[in-house]
Amino acid sequence: MNYLKLLIFVLLLTTSLGFSQATIKHKVTEGESIYAIAKKYDVKQAAIYELNPKVKGKLLKLNIILEIPNKQRNSEEKEAVTSITTPSQAHTHVIASGETLYEISKKYKITNATLSELNPGLNPKRLKIGTLLTISKSAAELVSETTNNSDKDYIIENTQDTNVSGTENKNLDGDLFHKVLPRETKSKISKKYGITVQELDRLNPDVTNKLAVGYSLLIKKGNPSKEITTNTLEENTEGIESLSSTIDFLIEGASKNLGTRYKTGGTSSNGFDCSGLIFSTFKEINKILPRTSYQQATVGNKIEPFQAKKGDLIFFATNKKGTISHVGMITEILKDEIKFIHSSSHLGVIISSIKEPYYSKRFVQINRVLANTFF
Repeated sequence: MNYLKLLIFVLLLTTSLGFSQATIKHKVTEGESIYAIAKKYDVKQAAIYELNPKVKGKLLKLNIILEIPNKQRNSEEKEAVTSITTPSQAHTHVIASGETLYEISKKYKITNATLSELNPGLNPKRLKIGTLLTISKSAAELVSETTNNSDKDYIIENTQDTNVSGTENKNLDGDLFHKVLPRETKSKISKKYGITVQELDRLNPDVTNKLAVGYSLLIKKGNPSKEITTNTLEENTEGIESLSSTIDFLIEGASKNLGTRYKTGGTSSNGFDCSGLIFSTFKEINKILPRTSYQQATVGNKIEPFQAKKGDLIFFATNKKGTISHVGMITEILKDEIKFIHSSSHLGVIISSIKEPYYSKRFVQINRVLANTFF
Protein backbone atom coordinates (compact mmCIF):
# COMPACT_ATOMS: atom_id res chain seq x y z
CA MET A 1 0.00 0.00 0.00
CA ASN A 2 2.83 2.41 0.92
CA TYR A 3 4.59 1.52 -2.33
CA LEU A 4 1.45 2.44 -4.31
CA LYS A 5 1.20 5.80 -2.54
CA LEU A 6 4.86 6.50 -3.27
CA LEU A 7 4.39 5.62 -6.95
CA ILE A 8 1.37 7.96 -7.25
CA PHE A 9 3.33 10.77 -5.56
CA VAL A 10 6.27 10.37 -7.97
CA LEU A 11 3.93 10.39 -11.00
CA LEU A 12 2.18 13.55 -9.78
CA LEU A 13 5.51 15.25 -9.10
CA THR A 14 6.84 14.34 -12.57
CA THR A 15 3.69 15.61 -14.27
CA SER A 16 3.81 18.85 -12.28
CA LEU A 17 7.45 19.45 -13.21
CA GLY A 18 6.70 18.74 -16.88
CA PHE A 19 3.95 21.31 -17.00
CA SER A 20 6.01 23.86 -15.06
CA GLN A 21 8.82 23.97 -17.61
CA ALA A 22 9.30 27.48 -18.93
CA THR A 23 10.34 26.25 -22.39
CA ILE A 24 9.57 23.44 -24.81
CA LYS A 25 12.22 21.61 -26.82
CA HIS A 26 11.54 21.42 -30.58
CA LYS A 27 13.56 19.35 -33.08
CA VAL A 28 13.76 21.07 -36.50
CA THR A 29 12.42 19.00 -39.40
CA GLU A 30 12.92 19.41 -43.13
CA GLY A 31 11.44 22.60 -44.62
CA GLU A 32 10.72 24.27 -41.26
CA SER A 33 11.49 27.95 -40.67
CA ILE A 34 11.39 30.14 -37.54
CA TYR A 35 8.24 31.74 -38.93
CA ALA A 36 6.51 28.34 -39.28
CA ILE A 37 7.65 27.18 -35.83
CA ALA A 38 6.43 30.42 -34.23
CA LYS A 39 3.04 29.91 -35.87
CA LYS A 40 2.92 26.29 -34.69
CA TYR A 41 3.44 27.22 -31.04
CA ASP A 42 1.56 30.55 -31.29
CA VAL A 43 4.54 32.59 -30.09
CA LYS A 44 6.50 35.51 -31.56
CA GLN A 45 9.59 34.95 -33.71
CA ALA A 46 11.46 37.43 -31.50
CA ALA A 47 10.76 35.22 -28.46
CA ILE A 48 12.32 32.21 -30.21
CA TYR A 49 15.37 34.24 -31.27
CA GLU A 50 15.76 35.51 -27.71
CA LEU A 51 16.04 31.93 -26.44
CA ASN A 52 18.12 30.77 -29.42
CA PRO A 53 20.36 33.73 -30.42
CA LYS A 54 22.77 31.55 -32.44
CA VAL A 55 20.14 30.77 -35.14
CA LYS A 56 19.25 34.40 -35.84
CA GLY A 57 19.90 35.25 -39.48
CA LYS A 58 21.04 31.71 -40.29
CA LEU A 59 19.52 28.75 -42.09
CA LEU A 60 18.02 26.22 -39.72
CA LYS A 61 19.86 22.90 -39.65
CA LEU A 62 17.94 19.64 -39.59
CA ASN A 63 17.48 17.98 -36.17
CA ILE A 64 18.84 20.88 -34.10
CA ILE A 65 16.95 21.46 -30.85
CA LEU A 66 15.29 24.85 -30.31
CA GLU A 67 13.98 26.25 -27.02
CA ILE A 68 10.36 27.44 -27.46
CA PRO A 69 8.51 29.59 -24.86
CA ASN A 70 5.90 27.51 -23.00
CA LYS A 71 2.68 29.48 -23.35
CA GLN A 72 0.88 27.28 -20.82
CA ARG A 73 3.52 28.03 -18.19
CA ASN A 74 3.43 31.75 -19.03
CA SER A 75 -0.33 31.73 -18.79
CA GLU A 76 -0.16 30.06 -15.39
CA GLU A 77 2.38 32.67 -14.22
CA LYS A 78 0.07 35.50 -15.25
CA GLU A 79 -2.87 33.87 -13.46
CA ALA A 80 -0.75 33.37 -10.35
CA VAL A 81 0.30 37.02 -10.30
CA THR A 82 -3.31 38.12 -10.83
CA SER A 83 -4.54 35.89 -8.00
CA ILE A 84 -2.07 37.40 -5.53
CA THR A 85 -3.35 40.94 -5.81
CA THR A 86 -5.86 43.04 -7.69
CA PRO A 87 -4.73 46.10 -9.71
CA SER A 88 -6.27 48.53 -7.21
CA GLN A 89 -4.38 46.90 -4.30
CA ALA A 90 -1.06 46.27 -6.02
CA HIS A 91 2.26 47.71 -4.89
CA THR A 92 4.46 45.48 -7.06
CA HIS A 93 4.14 43.45 -10.26
CA VAL A 94 6.24 40.50 -11.50
CA ILE A 95 6.78 40.63 -15.27
CA ALA A 96 5.52 37.48 -17.01
CA SER A 97 6.70 36.20 -20.39
CA GLY A 98 5.14 38.06 -23.31
CA GLU A 99 3.93 41.04 -21.25
CA THR A 100 4.43 44.57 -22.52
CA LEU A 101 4.59 47.85 -20.64
CA TYR A 102 1.41 48.88 -22.42
CA GLU A 103 -0.44 45.92 -20.90
CA ILE A 104 1.01 46.58 -17.45
CA SER A 105 0.28 50.33 -17.53
CA LYS A 106 -3.27 49.66 -18.70
CA LYS A 107 -3.83 46.96 -16.05
CA TYR A 108 -2.77 49.20 -13.16
CA LYS A 109 -3.99 52.47 -14.71
CA ILE A 110 -0.52 53.95 -14.46
CA THR A 111 1.42 56.06 -16.97
CA ASN A 112 4.73 55.38 -18.63
CA ALA A 113 6.29 58.38 -16.88
CA THR A 114 5.23 57.10 -13.45
CA LEU A 115 6.55 53.60 -14.15
CA SER A 116 9.90 55.09 -15.17
CA GLU A 117 10.08 57.20 -12.01
CA LEU A 118 9.28 54.22 -9.79
CA ASN A 119 11.62 51.86 -11.68
CA PRO A 120 14.81 53.74 -12.68
CA GLY A 121 16.86 51.95 -15.31
CA LEU A 122 13.85 50.13 -16.75
CA ASN A 123 14.22 49.46 -20.51
CA PRO A 124 10.74 49.41 -22.17
CA LYS A 125 12.10 47.47 -25.18
CA ARG A 126 13.81 44.75 -23.14
CA LEU A 127 11.54 43.58 -20.34
CA LYS A 128 13.06 40.67 -18.41
CA ILE A 129 10.80 37.86 -17.21
CA GLY A 130 10.59 37.80 -13.41
CA THR A 131 11.60 41.46 -12.95
CA LEU A 132 9.78 43.04 -9.98
CA LEU A 133 8.18 46.37 -10.89
CA THR A 134 7.19 48.88 -8.23
CA ILE A 135 3.54 49.96 -8.43
CA SER A 136 3.16 52.00 -5.25
CA LYS A 137 0.73 54.84 -5.97
CA SER A 138 -2.87 54.65 -4.82
CA ALA A 139 -5.57 53.78 -7.33
CA ALA A 140 -7.10 57.25 -7.06
CA GLU A 141 -3.78 58.98 -7.86
CA LEU A 142 -3.16 56.65 -10.78
CA VAL A 143 -6.59 57.26 -12.33
CA SER A 144 -6.14 61.02 -11.97
CA GLU A 145 -2.66 60.85 -13.49
CA THR A 146 -3.90 58.78 -16.41
CA THR A 147 -6.71 61.25 -17.11
CA ASN A 148 -4.38 64.25 -17.04
CA ASN A 149 -1.71 62.72 -19.24
CA SER A 150 -4.13 61.00 -21.63
CA ASP A 151 -2.78 58.60 -24.28
CA LYS A 152 0.45 60.49 -24.90
CA ASP A 153 2.17 58.78 -21.94
CA TYR A 154 1.19 55.25 -22.90
CA ILE A 155 3.43 52.84 -24.72
CA ILE A 156 1.61 51.55 -27.78
CA GLU A 157 3.03 48.03 -28.01
CA ASN A 158 0.55 46.52 -30.46
CA THR A 159 -1.67 48.74 -32.58
CA GLN A 160 -3.86 45.81 -33.60
CA ASP A 161 -5.03 45.21 -30.02
CA THR A 162 -7.06 48.42 -29.83
CA ASN A 163 -10.85 48.33 -29.64
CA VAL A 164 -11.16 44.54 -29.75
CA SER A 165 -14.62 43.06 -30.29
CA GLY A 166 -14.79 39.28 -30.72
CA THR A 167 -12.83 38.32 -33.82
CA GLU A 168 -12.75 41.95 -35.01
CA ASN A 169 -10.21 44.60 -34.05
CA LYS A 170 -9.04 48.00 -35.23
CA ASN A 171 -5.61 49.59 -35.11
CA LEU A 172 -4.81 53.25 -34.45
CA ASP A 173 -5.27 54.08 -38.14
CA GLY A 174 -8.83 52.72 -38.04
CA ASP A 175 -8.02 49.68 -40.20
CA LEU A 176 -10.50 46.87 -39.53
CA PHE A 177 -9.07 43.36 -39.10
CA HIS A 178 -10.64 39.92 -38.70
CA LYS A 179 -8.88 37.16 -36.79
CA VAL A 180 -9.31 33.88 -38.69
CA LEU A 181 -11.11 31.14 -36.76
CA PRO A 182 -10.86 27.38 -37.37
CA ARG A 183 -12.63 26.20 -40.57
CA GLU A 184 -13.27 29.74 -41.79
CA THR A 185 -12.97 30.44 -45.52
CA LYS A 186 -12.52 33.62 -47.53
CA SER A 187 -16.07 33.24 -48.82
CA LYS A 188 -17.52 32.99 -45.32
CA ILE A 189 -15.53 35.97 -44.05
CA SER A 190 -16.42 38.07 -47.10
CA LYS A 191 -20.14 37.44 -46.58
CA LYS A 192 -19.84 38.38 -42.90
CA TYR A 193 -18.47 41.83 -43.75
CA GLY A 194 -20.45 42.38 -46.95
CA ILE A 195 -17.45 42.48 -49.28
CA THR A 196 -16.38 40.33 -52.22
CA VAL A 197 -13.66 37.68 -52.14
CA GLN A 198 -11.86 39.73 -54.82
CA GLU A 199 -11.80 42.76 -52.51
CA LEU A 200 -10.48 40.59 -49.68
CA ASP A 201 -7.69 39.33 -51.96
CA ARG A 202 -6.85 42.88 -53.02
CA LEU A 203 -6.47 43.97 -49.38
CA ASN A 204 -4.45 40.86 -48.50
CA PRO A 205 -2.29 40.07 -51.56
CA ASP A 206 0.10 37.81 -49.61
CA VAL A 207 -2.60 35.49 -48.25
CA THR A 208 -3.24 32.15 -49.98
CA ASN A 209 -6.58 30.34 -50.18
CA LYS A 210 -5.64 28.20 -47.19
CA LEU A 211 -6.15 30.58 -44.26
CA ALA A 212 -3.98 30.21 -41.16
CA VAL A 213 -5.97 30.11 -37.92
CA GLY A 214 -5.29 33.26 -35.89
CA TYR A 215 -4.11 35.31 -38.90
CA SER A 216 -5.40 38.91 -38.97
CA LEU A 217 -7.05 39.64 -42.33
CA LEU A 218 -7.43 43.27 -43.37
CA ILE A 219 -11.13 43.92 -44.02
CA LYS A 220 -11.28 47.69 -44.44
CA LYS A 221 -8.73 50.50 -44.57
CA GLY A 222 -9.26 53.35 -42.10
CA ASN A 223 -7.86 56.85 -41.78
CA PRO A 224 -4.14 57.15 -40.93
CA SER A 225 -3.46 58.42 -37.44
CA LYS A 226 -1.78 61.83 -37.33
CA GLU A 227 0.18 61.06 -34.17
CA ILE A 228 2.92 58.46 -33.90
CA THR A 229 4.30 58.05 -30.39
CA THR A 230 7.94 57.44 -29.64
CA ASN A 231 7.08 54.00 -28.34
CA THR A 232 5.22 53.10 -31.53
CA LEU A 233 8.43 53.89 -33.39
CA GLU A 234 10.34 51.70 -30.96
CA GLU A 235 8.07 48.75 -31.74
CA ASN A 236 8.45 49.31 -35.47
CA THR A 237 12.22 49.40 -34.99
CA GLU A 238 11.95 45.90 -33.57
CA GLY A 239 9.86 44.97 -36.62
CA ILE A 240 12.60 46.29 -38.90
CA GLU A 241 15.19 44.18 -37.08
CA SER A 242 13.01 41.10 -37.53
CA LEU A 243 12.47 41.87 -41.22
CA SER A 244 16.20 42.47 -41.74
CA SER A 245 16.92 39.08 -40.17
CA THR A 246 14.36 37.44 -42.48
CA ILE A 247 15.94 39.06 -45.55
CA ASP A 248 19.42 37.91 -44.51
CA PHE A 249 17.97 34.42 -44.09
CA LEU A 250 16.54 34.54 -47.65
CA ILE A 251 19.79 35.76 -49.20
CA GLU A 252 21.86 33.17 -47.33
CA GLY A 253 19.43 30.44 -48.39
CA ALA A 254 19.53 31.45 -52.06
CA SER A 255 23.32 31.80 -51.97
CA LYS A 256 23.71 28.17 -50.90
CA ASN A 257 22.50 27.31 -54.43
CA LEU A 258 25.26 29.26 -56.20
CA GLY A 259 26.61 27.11 -59.03
CA THR A 260 23.47 24.98 -59.33
CA ARG A 261 22.63 24.34 -62.98
CA TYR A 262 19.73 25.93 -64.84
CA LYS A 263 16.74 23.67 -65.40
CA THR A 264 13.45 24.74 -67.00
CA GLY A 265 10.69 24.36 -64.41
CA GLY A 266 13.26 23.45 -61.74
CA THR A 267 12.61 24.27 -58.08
CA SER A 268 15.24 22.16 -56.30
CA SER A 269 18.97 21.65 -55.95
CA ASN A 270 18.77 19.43 -59.05
CA GLY A 271 18.28 22.63 -61.05
CA PHE A 272 16.40 25.95 -60.99
CA ASP A 273 14.89 28.26 -63.52
CA CYS A 274 14.84 31.96 -62.52
CA SER A 275 11.36 32.04 -60.97
CA GLY A 276 11.88 28.57 -59.47
CA LEU A 277 14.84 29.84 -57.44
CA ILE A 278 12.78 32.77 -56.11
CA PHE A 279 9.74 30.57 -55.48
CA SER A 280 11.79 28.01 -53.50
CA THR A 281 13.69 30.68 -51.54
CA PHE A 282 10.57 32.49 -50.31
CA LYS A 283 8.82 29.20 -49.60
CA GLU A 284 11.35 28.72 -46.78
CA ILE A 285 9.60 31.52 -44.84
CA ASN A 286 6.16 30.19 -45.78
CA LYS A 287 5.60 33.00 -48.29
CA ILE A 288 4.19 31.37 -51.42
CA LEU A 289 4.82 33.42 -54.57
CA PRO A 290 3.38 32.74 -58.04
CA ARG A 291 5.39 30.28 -60.10
CA THR A 292 6.42 32.45 -63.10
CA SER A 293 8.46 35.66 -63.25
CA TYR A 294 5.63 37.44 -65.09
CA GLN A 295 3.19 36.59 -62.27
CA GLN A 296 5.73 37.34 -59.54
CA ALA A 297 6.01 40.85 -60.98
CA THR A 298 2.40 41.45 -59.87
CA VAL A 299 3.15 40.77 -56.19
CA GLY A 300 4.04 43.55 -53.74
CA ASN A 301 4.66 47.20 -54.62
CA LYS A 302 6.74 48.65 -57.46
CA ILE A 303 9.50 50.95 -56.26
CA GLU A 304 12.08 53.17 -57.90
CA PRO A 305 15.66 51.89 -58.29
CA PHE A 306 16.96 54.46 -55.79
CA GLN A 307 14.57 52.98 -53.20
CA ALA A 308 15.81 49.41 -53.70
CA LYS A 309 16.78 47.32 -50.66
CA LYS A 310 18.13 43.83 -50.12
CA GLY A 311 15.39 41.24 -50.52
CA ASP A 312 13.49 43.16 -53.23
CA LEU A 313 12.78 41.34 -56.50
CA ILE A 314 14.21 42.72 -59.75
CA PHE A 315 12.64 41.95 -63.14
CA PHE A 316 13.91 41.94 -66.73
CA ALA A 317 12.51 41.52 -70.22
CA THR A 318 14.83 38.99 -71.85
CA ASN A 319 12.47 37.68 -74.54
CA LYS A 320 11.73 39.05 -78.01
CA LYS A 321 8.27 40.25 -76.94
CA GLY A 322 9.73 42.75 -74.47
CA THR A 323 7.60 41.38 -71.60
CA ILE A 324 8.88 40.37 -68.17
CA SER A 325 10.54 36.96 -68.46
CA HIS A 326 13.36 36.95 -65.89
CA VAL A 327 13.61 37.62 -62.13
CA GLY A 328 16.28 37.83 -59.46
CA MET A 329 16.53 38.86 -55.79
CA ILE A 330 18.62 41.86 -54.75
CA THR A 331 21.53 40.88 -52.49
CA GLU A 332 23.56 44.09 -52.25
CA ILE A 333 23.12 47.83 -52.80
CA LEU A 334 26.21 49.90 -53.57
CA LYS A 335 26.36 53.62 -54.39
CA ASP A 336 25.35 53.29 -58.02
CA GLU A 337 25.05 49.55 -58.42
CA ILE A 338 22.51 46.84 -57.62
CA LYS A 339 23.62 43.22 -57.32
CA PHE A 340 21.16 40.33 -57.51
CA ILE A 341 21.12 36.53 -57.35
CA HIS A 342 19.31 34.64 -60.10
CA SER A 343 19.37 31.51 -62.20
CA SER A 344 20.88 32.26 -65.61
CA SER A 345 19.94 30.00 -68.51
CA HIS A 346 23.64 29.73 -69.45
CA LEU A 347 25.49 29.82 -66.12
CA GLY A 348 22.97 28.58 -63.55
CA VAL A 349 22.65 30.28 -60.17
CA ILE A 350 24.98 33.31 -60.07
CA ILE A 351 25.16 36.86 -58.74
CA SER A 352 25.06 39.58 -61.39
CA SER A 353 25.07 43.38 -61.52
CA ILE A 354 22.59 45.83 -63.00
CA LYS A 355 25.63 47.60 -64.49
CA GLU A 356 26.27 44.68 -66.82
CA PRO A 357 25.18 45.84 -70.31
CA TYR A 358 22.94 42.82 -70.92
CA TYR A 359 20.84 43.46 -67.81
CA SER A 360 20.94 47.27 -67.83
CA LYS A 361 19.31 47.24 -71.28
CA ARG A 362 16.63 44.76 -70.26
CA PHE A 363 15.75 46.07 -66.78
CA VAL A 364 11.99 46.62 -66.25
CA GLN A 365 11.10 47.10 -62.57
CA ILE A 366 11.77 46.36 -58.88
CA ASN A 367 9.11 45.04 -56.50
CA ARG A 368 9.07 45.00 -52.71
CA VAL A 369 7.29 41.84 -51.61
CA LEU A 370 8.25 41.97 -47.93
CA ALA A 371 6.30 45.01 -46.78
CA ASN A 372 7.16 47.08 -43.70
CA THR A 373 5.98 50.65 -43.23
CA PHE A 374 9.31 51.92 -41.95
CA PHE A 375 11.60 49.73 -44.05
